[in-house]
Amino acid sequence: MGEQGYSISEILSSNDLLELRSRINKQILNVLREVDPKTLDQIASAGDPLCMYHTIDSGNKHGSNWIKSNRMLSEEDTRWFEACESLKHLRKRFNCKCISDEENIGRSNYYWRLTRPFALEDVGPIHRDEWFWILNNNFNADLGGLKRIKVWIAIQTVPGKNGLLVQPKSHRRQDLKWEGKSTDSIKKPILLTHIDPNSMQLLATPPGHGVIFHDKLLHGGALNQAGQCRCSIEFTMLVPDDEI
Repeated sequence: MGEQGYSISEILSSNDLLELRSRINKQILNVLREVDPKTLDQIASAGDPLCMYHTIDSGNKHGSNWIKSNRMLSEEDTRWFEACESLKHLRKRFNCKCISDEENIGRSNYYWRLTRPFALEDVGPIHRDEWFWILNNNFNADLGGLKRIKVWIAIQTVPGKNGLLVQPKSHRRQDLKWEGKSTDSIKKPILLTHIDPNSMQLLATPPGHGVIFHDKLLHGGALNQAGQCRCSIEFTMLVPDDEI
């Protein structure tokens, strides 16, 4: 990751990207069938729900439809993902001992996100991932000498119009002030220090490419200025200290 606190590389092969996209599409349909069936007919006939999702009218239910548990890869999809060569290569590259299970579901946590075009409410605030682990005891903070590395992979993106925002070198900052806020599920960090928007960089990540970054790096969502939803998947690798 170097001085910048992150690196960008192609992570998923074209075949693995297509298969993962297919599995996410099936999950979208399965979740909508349960939580918002009236919207299902709007995209069920589409060959690729990810391409059509931005056209459906979910009212104000988008956030509640896509709580984290509904965006977590299933046990079956997790087994497939961990067996694919792309992920095995990434884990070997960083000597990854395991993927975190902060949700305590008994398996690695791989979860994806949908960010609709020009929907400010879909954009996550700037934060450090480390703060979530500090605030939430149930995240299993005892890592046994391992360190966290975050992985964010683009599934459906348009470079320059959507993606991940980062502040380069911010993992070394010592001047940040923040506080925790309790929600219905977990405690979330609130950044108090003003961040110059011009200091945040939108990373260019075509589908299949990803960002591997230090869990102290400041990052957040970018307003999606493309014509379709942005979709990405993320997870946390636990690696030996000397790999960071």
